[in-house]
Amino acid sequence: MNKREKHEQEQMPQGIAYEIHNAFDTFDKPLYMEVVQVASEPEVPLLEKYDGFVIQNNEKNSIYSKLLYLLNEKYSGDTPKEDLKARIDQIFEERIQAIELSATHLDLIQQTLNKLIVSNHVPTINMYLETYTLDCVHAYPFNPDHPDASRMSCAKGVLERFVLNFLSSVNATCCVEDCGVPELRSICAFIGLIDFDKNQEVFSTYLQEWAQVEDPAYASKTASQRKQSLVEYLTEKYSASAPALAPKYKAKIEQKLESPGFVEMNYKCNSKDGLFGIDDCVEGEAEAGQAGSGRYGRYSRKYRNHRNHRTRRNHKKQQNQQKKSRKSRKSRKQRKRKYTRKQIQRIRKPSRKRRKHTRKQVNTLVKPVKQYKRNTRKKYNNKKRI
Repeated sequence: MNKREKHEQEQMPQGIAYEIHNAFDTFDKPLYMEVVQVASEPEVPLLEKYDGFVIQNNEKNSIYSKLLYLLNEKYSGDTPKEDLKARIDQIFEERIQAIELSATHLDLIQQTLNKLIVSNHVPTINMYLETYTLDCVHAYPFNPDHPDASRMSCAKGVLERFVLNFLSSVNATCCVEDCGVPELRSICAFIGLIDFDKNQEVFSTYLQEWAQVEDPAYASKTASQRKQSLVEYLTEKYSASAPALAPKYKAKIEQKLESPGFVEMNYKCNSKDGLFGIDDCVEGEAEAGQAGSGRYGRYSRKYRNHRNHRTRRNHKKQQNQQKKSRKSRKSRKQRKRKYTRKQIQRIRKPSRKRRKHTRKQVNTLVKPVKQYKRNTRKKYNNKKRI
């Protein structure tokens, strides 16, 4: 999450009511419509709850009819059907009857209910009817200070829960464990796109699967081609149930691979085993797409010697660069000194030019020393004794 998204999230209103509004406003509605739409609208008996001469009433009658069709024909849960029907009637009488539905809300609600009917997956239908009616009627907690206060969700929240409760029901009944229903698996792909950054385990699992897949041409590929093969594999795994989401997933995956923890992956290795390390990696030939072929064989002695020589040569280059940098640092330090080395030497040991007197002048100024006389007498006496 970048700074802009954090700032926008901080600016969003907080509270029980606004949790639903914020979740509905943030997800991609046009992309959802591409995934949720069905080829043809299912045939459902139309019930006239409201006057059919008004266009809005026709749409409301259609939504009401589809909910009761799911309840009467498909529902097999533990909650009594009478209780669920009472909740549905309460929702329409207290909220939907008095509001005007926009074109966007109508399309989202109609396509969502059509998808639920066409999928014909009973566990999802059961959870959807139970959670939707319960969340709408008891959206707010009971307040003992105002026991008669309504706990019903607002009109906007009632409409938004048509979609949000559908996503949560599909996720619980079909995405956690594969339900085998293609119509709902495409919704799972859309949910995975919304929660892409949260589901780190799924990304790691797909990454390990790619590392275990054998690719005979992997060693002859360049580093960019190897990375591209990983992106294509992950995109195919994520968007297998919904090909329309492939471009969105590809952008998310490329951004993920540039994040900390994945940007260090080494694609210059001849084998996928060195993806997270530098063992058995050949950078020069691998980058050119010729690793293990050409002048030197992959496992030949010449190739190993050539590789070792290159590494030693690169190591010497690094050492020379470090020495040069140290010298440059010393020269910078010398510039900052107050005196140069020659000036320091002159201060410690003055040169001849700066001496007050020359050596000859010093000899003339100093009193002459008497010459030393040799004591020949002592030597003579010694000879005489012998």
